[in-house]
Amino acid sequence: MHRSADRSKLTLVLSQFPGRPSIEVRLADGRVSGLKRLLPQLGDDERTIALAQGLGQAAAALEEAGNPAAASEVYCSLVQILEATSRLLDRALCLRALGLTLKRAGRLEEAQAAYEKAVDLLRSPSTSFPDNETRTIELAGVLLNLTILAQARDRPDDRLTYGVWARQAVGEREGPRADQIRKELDHLGFVVPR
Repeated sequence: MHRSADRSKLTLVLSQFPGRPSIEVRLADGRVSGLKRLLPQLGDDERTIALAQGLGQAAAALEEAGNPAAASEVYCSLVQILEATSRLLDRALCLRALGLTLKRAGRLEEAQAAYEKAVDLLRSPSTSFPDNETRTIELAGVLLNLTILAQARDRPDDRLTYGVWARQAVGEREGPRADQIRKELDHLGFVVPR
């Protein structure tokens, strides 16, 4: 993958796949050009995953540069690309990142919708998740995000519902991500016994 960038433009060129034409995606101010033309070429292959990774990095860079509006546009494009794959965990994680970006941009209703789509994916009975433990931890993380969002929107009933669900999902799971979720839930008053 080749990248060229300035403050508002980024070009991703995927050309390292023998026997496949290169893909060139241009980003300008958070708008992905040529996506409709590109979507039929995508599927569960290395090019799609490389493109998704490149767009994920671009969205993170835009957010880091203080441009959450442009980052959210890139994340929306990334969700469309991931819909061409069976990688439900990647799609759910992208939706979670989109929700965070939208929240930071003050677009709270859209953030909630992105989080809820991620929850639906993580609860879906699919075998395309790496393992049930990963799915459960990520579900707890998205439910934590919904708890924080409900608190920001002054919705105590939603905050309680999502907080209890997150606490149940994280349960006694082990690992750094579970510990981080547990710590944040404790801070919010949803003490998770160990």
